[in-house]
Amino acid sequence: MCFKSRAKDQENGFQRREAEIQKKDAVIQKGQAENNKIESKNNWLTQLLAQLRSMLFGSKSERFEEDTNQMKIEFEEYATEEGKQDETPVKLTITYQREKKSKKENGRNRLPENLQVVEYIIEPDENPTEMKRIGEEHTEILDFKPSKFLKLVLVR
Repeated sequence: MCFKSRAKDQENGFQRREAEIQKKDAVIQKGQAENNKIESKNNWLTQLLAQLRSMLFGSKSERFEEDTNQMKIEFEEYATEEGKQDETPVKLTITYQREKKSKKENGRNRLPENLQVVEYIIEPDENPTEMKRIGEEHTEILDFKPSKFLKLVLVR
């Protein structure tokens, strides 16, 4: 008797384990189905995003595709007889005046006059006694030292 009850207990244990395995398989299959749904939605959203990017950032010829299924409206049937006969192109002559910017206004704004000026004079390395000065070039640079601004003027 002991062996029969033990065999029944083992058989019941196997049946319980098999039932648990079937339940877990069902849960896994359900998870895989949800995963497939999510993957298909992800693929669709990725394609939609690519299409929107091409519409937004693509070249103009790629932006709007002409739909061949769409019917075209012929406006000629609504035109009057005078409009059909008069096909001369209308040309407009547009003129306007613009203020020309002076050459001095190119570049950045001038530095404020109230800044402290530190001037560095850069001389040639050679002996300049026999040389003749033909001009100077001034370059203003905005410099910053903690708690104050300086205007550096380089004279060459």
